[in-house]
Amino acid sequence: MLDLYQGLMETSSMDLNVGVTCLSCNSGNNLLAGCTDGTVKILDGRLRSQRARYQQSVQAVSTNVRKIKVNSNQHLVAVSGGRGEVVTFDTRMTGRACQRIQANMAKPTFLNWLPGEQVETLVIGGSNGIQILQPLGDPGYVQYLTPSLTHGENITCVDVSGSGTYIAAGTDVGNVAVFEVSGGGGILYLRGSGGGGNVECD
Repeated sequence: MLDLYQGLMETSSMDLNVGVTCLSCNSGNNLLAGCTDGTVKILDGRLRSQRARYQQSVQAVSTNVRKIKVNSNQHLVAVSGGRGEVVTFDTRMTGRACQRIQANMAKPTFLNWLPGEQVETLVIGGSNGIQILQPLGDPGYVQYLTPSLTHGENITCVDVSGSGTYIAAGTDVGNVAVFEVSGGGGILYLRGSGGGGNVECD
């Protein structure tokens, strides 16, 4: 790990004995490492010992972790796996089993939590659509957003506006669709040239 305030000086190095596929963090100084064995290692970012070890290990998915997202209250974590699995867990209650989510779409990979008052609302993006649900709140609340995709066109990224009002989806032919969360309908379609390549976002 690197310290931004000390010229990117290395403060600690941890050997997890497993491949790391993605990283995320929360305001509680925890660093979350998604691994090739499907676990999420929760590390204490304040540790400065070269012999530091991870605090906890959560078995999230059955194969490699694809994406980790922490919500704005910094406790709820969403994880997607290489076999299309999506789970959530609370960093304060890691002893409990992860809650598995039924994602009704192809290749559910892209994750984001809505900010502000909607902190328990999760956005899941797959190659053919977007699903909005509340895994720890109202189990009956599910909303689907489906861009007008051409034959063979796939969603390559999904992101949420800072206000939580809009959701955007980019595709592998350079198109972008923007949806209003409250209305559920598409309000803007930006069409690419058809050969513009993937739209990508973090």
